[in-house]
Amino acid sequence: MLAVIPARAGSKALPGKNIAPLLGHPLIAWTIDCARQCGLFERIVVTTDGEDIAAISRSYGAEVVMRPDHLATDTASPKDAVIHAYETLQAGGYECEYLALLQPTSPLRRPDDIVACAELVREKGFNTAATFSLAIPHPGRAFHLDQPDNEAVPVHDPDDVWRPRQAWRAQYHLNGAVYVVPTRSLTANKSKQLLLRRIGAHIMSSEQSIDIDTDAELKFAELLMDDRSPPQQID
Repeated sequence: MLAVIPARAGSKALPGKNIAPLLGHPLIAWTIDCARQCGLFERIVVTTDGEDIAAISRSYGAEVVMRPDHLATDTASPKDAVIHAYETLQAGGYECEYLALLQPTSPLRRPDDIVACAELVREKGFNTAATFSLAIPHPGRAFHLDQPDNEAVPVHDPDDVWRPRQAWRAQYHLNGAVYVVPTRSLTANKSKQLLLRRIGAHIMSSEQSIDIDTDAELKFAELLMDDRSPPQQID
């Protein structure tokens, strides 16, 4: 199995976020270390357009595939970057049956979360698998704002907004921490989506599911990671 960690250099909300310090180590190092600890992967590859990200990733034990400029824009599909990384390895003679996509902005995932997703695909018969967390607040209470006056309009039935929490069926959303897919589906599936029906779900807590995009989220993650062993550099 292959691990692919996408780490684009550009970030507007938190510049340089993929290598921002988290408890004394670059953010991406926590994901590389988690992949190493789970014991599933023959190779751990970071796909990036940043030379500084590449150097740091290598120092923590990952291989690096430099992506072309057209895969490093705000609108580039993560799937296309993953396909490029895998095809680059294929050109060198490497093949594997399954691939895990691990976002570097999810430092609170644990090795067991990766293993659980892999088992859903390899042993439980799902076509793909991913990590989810409980949707809080419930999507049934969502509004959109009509312009130009910012009129609040319920997305669903207006009466649903007032339903008690216990009356709702629980709903979940992707938290971005782990995706596991068979490599044969990457180029066969023509959509921009990585996940193919049937999708196996592994549930993570809201705390584990933090996805870092701001300095405040980075600081919050530090508060939640006090019990974690630090990543190990290899050189």
